[in-house]
Amino acid sequence: MKKLILASASALALMAAASGASAQSLPTQTLTQTGNSNDASVTQAGTAASLKADSLLNQNGNKNKAAITQTVNAVGAKLVSTVQQTGGGNGATVNQTAATGAGADAKVSIVQFSLTSANTGAGNTAEATQSGGAGNNIAINQGSELVGKNGNFASATQSGGASNSATINQYATDAYATTSQTGTGNVSTITQSDSLANPTDDPNAVVIQSGTSNESTVSQTSSDVSSGNLDVTVKQLGNFGSSKIEQSASGVNAKDLKAEVTQRAGSDGARSDIKQTASGKDTNSLTAKVDQSGTFGAADFSKIVQEASSDGSTQLKAEVEQTGGAKSTVTQKISATQTPNNQGGDEMTATVKQTAGNASKITQSMNENLTQNGGWNSPQKYTAAVEQTGSANSATISQDDSLKGRDQYLTARINQARSGNTAEVAQTGSSSNGSIWQMGADNKGTIIQNYSVDVGGARTDGDTNGNTSWLHQTGSNNEGVITQSGNNGLAIGLQSGNGGKVFMDQLSVAKSAYAKVEQTSASRDGYAQITQTGTWSAGPTYGDPRRETVLKNAVEVTQSGSNNRAEVEQGGVDNYTKITQSGAGAKSDVTQTGTGGIVLVDQTAANTVSVVSQGGGADNSVNVSQTLAGAYSSVTQSGSTNMAVIKQ
Repeated sequence: MKKLILASASALALMAAASGASAQSLPTQTLTQTGNSNDASVTQAGTAASLKADSLLNQNGNKNKAAITQTVNAVGAKLVSTVQQTGGGNGATVNQTAATGAGADAKVSIVQFSLTSANTGAGNTAEATQSGGAGNNIAINQGSELVGKNGNFASATQSGGASNSATINQYATDAYATTSQTGTGNVSTITQSDSLANPTDDPNAVVIQSGTSNESTVSQTSSDVSSGNLDVTVKQLGNFGSSKIEQSASGVNAKDLKAEVTQRAGSDGARSDIKQTASGKDTNSLTAKVDQSGTFGAADFSKIVQEASSDGSTQLKAEVEQTGGAKSTVTQKISATQTPNNQGGDEMTATVKQTAGNASKITQSMNENLTQNGGWNSPQKYTAAVEQTGSANSATISQDDSLKGRDQYLTARINQARSGNTAEVAQTGSSSNGSIWQMGADNKGTIIQNYSVDVGGARTDGDTNGNTSWLHQTGSNNEGVITQSGNNGLAIGLQSGNGGKVFMDQLSVAKSAYAKVEQTSASRDGYAQITQTGTWSAGPTYGDPRRETVLKNAVEVTQSGSNNRAEVEQGGVDNYTKITQSGAGAKSDVTQTGTGGIVLVDQTAANTVSVVSQGGGADNSVNVSQTLAGAYSSVTQSGSTNMAVIKQ
């Protein structure tokens, strides 16, 4: 082992000045070593304001060590350090300290790579630290595009300066890169690539930035038979933070893509952009998490995109938590071909939590080609949830399968507290469950299930079964809309508060549909409108007792406050409507077309109005009960063997 220590100081520069040389530069230190287990150390120090210190170390071999220390206590000084190492198991350490201020900058370049595959067994280590100065730069490159290295480690630390930049490029397996920056206007860039055939593990990146207007970009890729295992953590603890993460795994065992961003923002906020893609067979476990807190501006946001395009893809998970005026978008997509021997995609989860003035949009889709001998074992299990507290929030959830085979067990839930919020759920699939809970005034909730658009752009009804919609609103002047197509749908709307409106539309292929609206005693001047146009058909009840007792299109409306109004329209055969109104001035209007229709109206307060029309068929029946003064009832029937009973 050879050791070489070189030192230079400003005194040397002064001696050079006496003999006519420049006094503004320390001697450039250049060292080249060939062989294994060599040590090289360079120390440079000075105080001149225009001082320039330059060091270059070259080592060729394995298990070599290089160390450079440069210290200049003067504004305007220039520091340059360069280390180049070829081989495995090498280590490089650079420390630069400069006076804080404009014109004082330092630059570090560390390059470590292997020329032959024989050197790929041991990883290299690179550590660079800069303090003070402004406009500092660290660049670390490990491995190469053709030959990677196992276990490379790179660390870049910058503190006390402004407009600093750090770049780390690694082509390796089991690589680890970390950047730590404090100050203003710093930029961190990390690129990691793994394409080896027999990996032991995969890249990991950590970025920590404290201060304002910092930027971080991390890109990770794995391919060949790499197992994925991509991991990124970014923490930005100051104002105006911007983070961008891209992870891509195309190996046959692609899995465990993880990205986590924490941002603590000030007056204008932070931005986070995460994109994860995996295309290897049996891709699983794509996880993205964003935590943003502070007061955000209108243009600030969190964006997450997760895409898996292989058979057996599963477990896409996204979590977002934000405070104060932020926007969040989450897009999750699985594209898979399902055959007798290959399962399609499965399991997507997205959760967003926000406070006042935020906007959230979640889009989930499984676009699979179903070729499993006509079977219906298509991809399933979407889960999306949005929780928003405070006023003036908006939330949208879309869950869709645009190709063959409707997905199952779609669950979407939006909870909003306080006033002026809007919520929308759109689902295309079987056994879907959509729910909206809104507490406060002037809110609007919309649920659409199995109402799709074909390739030509024309509206078409869905063809799936057993969907459930829940809409619960408390407060005044709320509005709820539910649209369903598909058999055995269940729609429930609950409102308490004045001036509430509920609109339900169960479309022409919505057979054996059930709709229920309840507006409580605290609801005055409420309005409920329900339209059912499907035809009764005996079918599965999906465990719901209401479907067991009423195997037809059915409507139940209960209104307890005063001056409420209910309108029901049903087409087809064997329809059923029951309206119960216990408040004064209530009105009901029921229209049925077809045969075998049943209408029950019970009004127990004064000055009520009931209008029923049944036409175009036979065996229809009407029963109206009005118990107090000022009641009005009108029944119109056309066809044969109809029956009407009015009790006042």
